[in-house]
Amino acid sequence: DCDDTDGDVHPYAADTAGDGIDQNCDGQDEADADEDGYLSDVDCDDGDATVNPGATEVCYDGVDSDCSEGSDYDCDGDGDDSDAYGGTDCDDTDATVYLGAPDTPYDGVDSDCAEDSDYDVDGDGHEPEAYGGVDCDDNDPDTHGEIASDDCGGGDQDCDGELDEDCESSGDDGGDDGDDGDDGGDDGDDGGDDGGDEGGADDTGTGGSGDEGSEDSGYVDPNAGWEAPVDEGSDPGLVEGCSGCASTSTTSGRTSGGLVFLGLLGLMGLRRRS
Repeated sequence: DCDDTDGDVHPYAADTAGDGIDQNCDGQDEADADEDGYLSDVDCDDGDATVNPGATEVCYDGVDSDCSEGSDYDCDGDGDDSDAYGGTDCDDTDATVYLGAPDTPYDGVDSDCAEDSDYDVDGDGHEPEAYGGVDCDDNDPDTHGEIASDDCGGGDQDCDGELDEDCESSGDDGGDDGDDGDDGGDDGDDGGDDGGDEGGADDTGTGGSGDEGSEDSGYVDPNAGWEAPVDEGSDPGLVEGCSGCASTSTTSGRTSGGLVFLGLLGLMGLRRRS
């Protein structure tokens, strides 16, 4: 009670404006000095008729025209001052847009004021193909059209429409090596054919070459060491019925015939063997 001698003066009394008495003990005589219809107890500036609880707020002029005690630089009332006046609100006309607000992708609105593309959900710097970009999977930052090659994990990281086409299986390499082995086998067959043909050619050549072919194959000539018999009583140095002829060794003639015979037997043996 600011005046215990007056029963009409106490903290719960109604103050009569302009009578010079502080009936409600708030430290002042309520009045409407600016005559704007609002007493000084609610009018935050009773010297300015444009300022009162019912006035229209004018943003960014530094005046709390509506006596709301809010920031004059937060026009949408979301609690963040406009970034044009030192705040972080990138759109001070929309209370759903402010720093840290939930962002809805692909709606074209940077609701969280992150200053990034609203069409790049995975944050890899590439917008999805559906919105003109090169990202075929906007939920995977490791997948977009500028990836050099697939990572061989079963996906299409480079967004070329093919799965792991840049990868080679180790199993395929093994198959190629196997083919090389087959080639080696073929080469071996060729070597065998060559050896056989050469052996045959030797058989048709000189006697010495034919014998070497037989030794290589393990074949033994049953007529080896055979000699033609000599007719006792005849002159081995004369040819019968030829007087005056030059002396010719009959033994030499027989031996030559024997060699021809042996050669024929050798050929027959080789043919049986083949």
